[in-house]
Amino acid sequence: MNLSRFILPIFLLLLGSLATAHAANRCYPDIDGVYSYYVGQIGTTQKIQMALNRERHKVNGEFFYVKDGSLIILKGRADDRDYLITEYGVNEGSPAKARFRLKLDAADRLTGSWESIDGKQKLPVQLNEVARSNVIKLDPDKRDYYMAARFPGLVPVGPPGKLKAFKQAIQGHFLNNIQAMDKKWVKGEGLRSYEETAAIRYFSPDLVSLQVHKIQGGWLRPIHFYHGLNYQLVDGKVRELKLSDLFDQKTAWKRELPLLVGRVLPAVLSREKKEGYLIFLEGVPKVIDDLKLDLLEQFSVSPAGIEFHLPSIYSSPRNGSHHVTLSFASLKPYLRKNGALARWTD
Repeated sequence: MNLSRFILPIFLLLLGSLATAHAANRCYPDIDGVYSYYVGQIGTTQKIQMALNRERHKVNGEFFYVKDGSLIILKGRADDRDYLITEYGVNEGSPAKARFRLKLDAADRLTGSWESIDGKQKLPVQLNEVARSNVIKLDPDKRDYYMAARFPGLVPVGPPGKLKAFKQAIQGHFLNNIQAMDKKWVKGEGLRSYEETAAIRYFSPDLVSLQVHKIQGGWLRPIHFYHGLNYQLVDGKVRELKLSDLFDQKTAWKRELPLLVGRVLPAVLSREKKEGYLIFLEGVPKVIDDLKLDLLEQFSVSPAGIEFHLPSIYSSPRNGSHHVTLSFASLKPYLRKNGALARWTD
């Protein structure tokens, strides 16, 4: 199917809601809240990772079991250091599945219990905080526009200096981005704000994957973009991973990857159409067979697979991107056997 026939004209930028759909990672650092990321376990064997936003007494977030990476919605409340959080499932509108009763200790650990909603199963929980929201703002008194970045600042865990290289790389990235945008800012174009927010999609001592949401505001509607930011620690040095770093160059990955994404994308478009984001697309194609590799350069990773953040070719700016996840089972023939993602293919 010819993709170019459906590229939306520039006036689409004037449409869409002020709200955006975090279709892939729903828990981003809030303006008025505190974002924290935890790693730990339920019981003795079920390893999990959890992101929480706390704004006064309100708590929302998500978690996943490391064995599969599917994001599970969390909503609840906190009173001082006591948290009561309900687990709802992977989709909005899912019924309550279980509850976490947790207490924040002096070392910023969450400990307590997980209990199924019917009360038939109860397990201990222990979570260690590995990141907390960090903010960079340019001085608003010297500018007639707003510019900021909110991203996870890694906290000291493990041996001293263990995460220092990651922390410096992440903070340096967002500081450089904001400063570069400030230099390129052109008056008279109707631009009023630029903001980046980033959430962790996966954390380990040698691999950190972030999903970044960019919002460019103007006189009318904001424009949304998503991209991935992935860092690997090798021999004490941090490097940013590009798409080509993940794949065995001796395989036909450049040909096969767009085809694999094109088979999954129609299901994503069907869901987005149902949610009201595909404004001018009357029907969803059964297959998209002309995707270009350069549309797949933005990605994040987790135990669920590689998640591609495609430009919003079909949708309005309120959605920002099409998010397509390919499992490691489908990608295994093409991935580097000793690469950054080998932990999920061995």
